[in-house]
Amino acid sequence: MSSVSRYIDIDLRVRILQESFKMKPAYESYKNLCKDIGDTRLTFENFEFWFYGFSNKQFYLDYEPSSEPDSHTLNDLPYDIVLKVVGYIDKSDRSNVRKVSTYFKSIIDELCPCYEEIKVTLRHGFISAKYDELCNEYRKTDTGCTTVMNGKDIIVEGDYLTVFMDHFAATIQNKDLELKKLLIDAQPRSEEKPLDPIDFERFTRLMRTLKKPNNHQPLNIQVLHLIGMKLDVSCHIMSLAKPGLLNTIAIWSSYKTDNYEFIYKKMMGMEQWRQAMALSFLGHEDSPAGDLAHAQQFQLGRSKMTPAEIIQLRERLLEHKTFHYCEIKFPPSYDYTEIKTALRGRHNNNDKWYFKIPNSHQCLEFSFINDPSSLRIRRINFILP
Repeated sequence: MSSVSRYIDIDLRVRILQESFKMKPAYESYKNLCKDIGDTRLTFENFEFWFYGFSNKQFYLDYEPSSEPDSHTLNDLPYDIVLKVVGYIDKSDRSNVRKVSTYFKSIIDELCPCYEEIKVTLRHGFISAKYDELCNEYRKTDTGCTTVMNGKDIIVEGDYLTVFMDHFAATIQNKDLELKKLLIDAQPRSEEKPLDPIDFERFTRLMRTLKKPNNHQPLNIQVLHLIGMKLDVSCHIMSLAKPGLLNTIAIWSSYKTDNYEFIYKKMMGMEQWRQAMALSFLGHEDSPAGDLAHAQQFQLGRSKMTPAEIIQLRERLLEHKTFHYCEIKFPPSYDYTEIKTALRGRHNNNDKWYFKIPNSHQCLEFSFINDPSSLRIRRINFILP
C-alpha cells in the first residue's frame, strides 16, 4: 500500500477542531470549511482524518501523525454489506448519516425504519419527537440547541426547530415508511406555559415545507391527529397521505386565518377527507355536521344547532348504510329543549330517542348527555315495538 502524509498546519487543525464541535456530518463540515480556505488547500481525506480524531478525542492540536497506509472506507465495500452495516445504526442517528453524502442517503432511504407511531409535541422552548418508544428532545438555548437522544445531551449550534425538522423530515420522506399513527400536538394544556408566538409561526412555516418521498408517492399513514395547528398546515400534511389508507383524521384547533372559508372548503373536497372512515373536527364550532356525516363515525364541536339541522342530520344518517356512531359536543349546560321537541321520536325516561332504519332490524339511538354536554347518535340492534 502507498502511504499518505497526514500533516497539516496548526491553523487548519484549529479550524477543523472548531468544525468538530458543531456536530455536523464530516462532508458538510468539510465543505463549510472550504468556503473560507478554498478547495485546494485541504483534501477531504486529510480533513476526515483530523475531524474524526478530534471528534473521538483520540488526539489534540499538537498531535504529530506518522505516515500511515491508505485505508479502505465503507464506500469500497459491496452495497449489500454496507446496507447491513448501516442497519445496525440506531434509528435516531440515521437522519444524520443520511446527510453525509448522496450514497449514504440512498442507503438510509432503503432501510425501512419500521416506526408504527410518531408523536411530535411542541411546547414553550422545546419540541419532542417520539418514534415508537424512542424519544428525541430539542431544547432552545441562548447559544443554540440542546438535543437529547437516547438519554444523552448533545449541544448543537443552530435553531432548535430547524434541527428537529432536519431529523423529522428525513424520517417522513422515507418511501418505505408505514405509520399506524402520526400525531402532531402544538397546543399546550391550560397548566402549561403558552407557546412563543414567533416560535409557533416558525414551526408553522417549517411544517408547510414537508414533502412526499423522492418517488413522489403519498405517505402510508393510517391515523392522522393534528392538535393546535393552523388549518392550512393541517390540509398540507393531510395532502401528503395516501387516500383510502388514511382511515382516521382528527383536527383539533381553534386557529382561524383570513382565508379560512376557502381552506375549509378545500379540505372538505380532499380525497383523504372524503375517503376517511373516522373524522373528528373540534375547535371550529360552526362547521356543518353534513361535512362529516359521510364517515362511519365522526365527532364535531358546535356552539349550537337548530332543530332543522338535527332533523336533516337524522334523515341523512337513516340512509347511511355504514354509519356506526357520532358525537356532537356543545358548550357546558347546553339547552336541548328545542331539539328534543323537534325529534318527535319514540323515547324512554333516560333521555334517549329511537328511529327505525328503513329495511333493517336496526335503529338510530339519540342520547342527550349533560356532563359534558353532547349529543351522541349510534346505530344499534333494537326492534321498536
